[in-house]
Amino acid sequence: EALRRAHVKALEPLREARHAIVSGAREPTAAEMDQAAAVAWPREEERIEEMAAAMEAELGGEEAVHKGVPGFWARVLSNTPLIREELREADEPALAALQDIKVEELEPRGSFALHFDFEPAENTAFKTRRLTKSFVMRADPGVPGGGAGGEFELARVPGSTLSLIH
Repeated sequence: EALRRAHVKALEPLREARHAIVSGAREPTAAEMDQAAAVAWPREEERIEEMAAAMEAELGGEEAVHKGVPGFWARVLSNTPLIREELREADEPALAALQDIKVEELEPRGSFALHFDFEPAENTAFKTRRLTKSFVMRADPGVPGGGAGGEFELARVPGSTLSLIH
């Protein structure tokens, strides 16, 4: 347990750096860019170049300037096989407004909460700034509902077609 907690603590600066870069609070350093380029998949590089060209064309030939990494979490979730299977077109407005995902450890051991933070100004699906889903591990996995708990509280925007699947 102590080793796991030390590992989680050691990763915190990386999570903070990712959030700062993705949100546009700071630009990545040259060393971070080199490190990312070393692990980037070739097809991802092509997609990035295509996106940059599309943004430049949209700006009438001017260099595309933006803050942070637009759509970062939408791409992460869309590229995660188990999540991708559940995504629908109606989810796109909420995903576009998703700014950060944070994990909070809970008790008992192995339990956690996922906090989904949204940019209210960009969110056309609902007004809620943060959605939280808690997963509580139970000693007896045979207990109905064992492993998951908690409900989302959602203030919908009129006309939104977003639905929650538990």
